Amino acid sequence: MMSNGQSDIFPLFGGYGETSPAVVAIVGRSGSGKTTLIEALVPNLAHRGFRVGVIKHHHRSSAFDLADKDTDRFSRSGAEVVVGMSPVQVAVFRAPSRSPDIDAVVCAHMADADLVLIEGGRSSTYPKIEVHRADNSNDLLCDPTELSAIVSDASWSVSVPVLDPTAVSAIAGFIAGLACTHPTASAAH
Repeated sequence: MMSNGQSDIFPLFGGYGETSPAVVAIVGRSGSGKTTLIEALVPNLAHRGFRVGVIKHHHRSSAFDLADKDTDRFSRSGAEVVVGMSPVQVAVFRAPSRSPDIDAVVCAHMADADLVLIEGGRSSTYPKIEVHRADNSNDLLCDPTELSAIVSDASWSVSVPVLDPTAVSAIAGFIAGLACTHPTASAAH
């Protein structure tokens, strides 16, 4: 136990105090199935009572906004912040003064979530689950000692759980277990 009475796993989930969400990074090579898995996990975790947020993280210096759309044109004209809004979605585009920190993004934008899944975030300190497809790569992206689990159609001799990619409910259950070790987890999950 840490001196403040919180569990040893607390640092893996950031240090924003009593309201920070649990965060799990879903990592893997391009084409491994990370997006597809997260798409399947979100409704399953929501059904379990989690308010789920998702962050798409990538290391390339490219914008998420669509080139030559009005919001992109406003950004290129020098606007500090551009908001696109419609009856079904609000999108905020802002050019950070420096490369954004995942912890800061979680803190600033995920206050309403109690579980955040990051697609990517391999270098973060959050618990990581690697998605692997045998026909995409023969090896893992991360050292298994850095992982909480592996989701793969191949078998691995590792000390972490290896989960079947088609067993979405089991994967969601594993993530729920990780989230429930977070010091702010509620009994509702």
